[in-house]
Amino acid sequence: MSWIESLNQYLTAQQPLGHLWLFRTLFGTACLIKCWVEIQRGFLVAYQPTTWLYFRLRAIHPNRRERLPGKTVYIIAHGLRIGAAFGLTTGYLPRLCAAVLVVVFLAETRLYFRFHVNYFLLLSAALLFAPPMPTLVQTASKLPGGVDHTWDYLQLASGPRLSLILIAITTTALYMGSARRKASRVFLDGTVVWSQLSYTQSQQPLRHHFDGWYPRKLPNLLDKVRPGHPVWWTAMGLVVLLEATLPMLLLWPETRPTAITLGLLMHAGFVMLSPLTLLPFGIATTAAYLAFPVIRVSG
Repeated sequence: MSWIESLNQYLTAQQPLGHLWLFRTLFGTACLIKCWVEIQRGFLVAYQPTTWLYFRLRAIHPNRRERLPGKTVYIIAHGLRIGAAFGLTTGYLPRLCAAVLVVVFLAETRLYFRFHVNYFLLLSAALLFAPPMPTLVQTASKLPGGVDHTWDYLQLASGPRLSLILIAITTTALYMGSARRKASRVFLDGTVVWSQLSYTQSQQPLRHHFDGWYPRKLPNLLDKVRPGHPVWWTAMGLVVLLEATLPMLLLWPETRPTAITLGLLMHAGFVMLSPLTLLPFGIATTAAYLAFPVIRVSG
């Protein structure tokens, strides 16, 4: 058998769909939360001439002054994303909903280029290859028989593992790229996080939405633990090490429970620092852990 045939056999191997169904549902929920956060922050109202957001986008994209979408287009795109996220969560027309999310997230990268948006874009694209799966209502109807019965119902369906492989590859690239960017002195000595926390704290009286769940005594702690303190080197070094090794640890049954626990704790810490921004991202990323157990060749 040639390597092309072996690769094709691996990519198209049939796999129970329980893990993929859970990921689709959680990812759709993360997209809904992302939409809610942006509505709560007033993005729909703020994006129009004479507002700060509109002028900021024009300033950071000087070559696109005449090509920025108008307010009506911006609101329509938000509406499409909400509808597509709801459809993905409930399992109705999932491929069409994934395609809509791909288009809307791609358009969003033209406005503000953030790795969170790019990650959501790639996960949506991976779901374009997902096989048909039960809807949320169909699955919920099995719950009176118990959780095990419901899980057995989901596992009865099977399909190609390609979508799961793409999800795992995308998440691996995310973690590896993040670890590479953070492997610098300004991150490892705590300067990046310390500066961000100090700035956020100083801006709290001026903000309509304070994006932080950390304790009120944190400013006092920041005054005592300045960048370069061993606490920062230890904490930031562990973050970089975990992000660099987490994808491999998720592949092996022996290390997977530890990897999942550490990953959940790491993202919980991120969410504590910036909940409105990072909660959807944390849900989507940890949901992607469901893809790793089923992509090993031996699996």
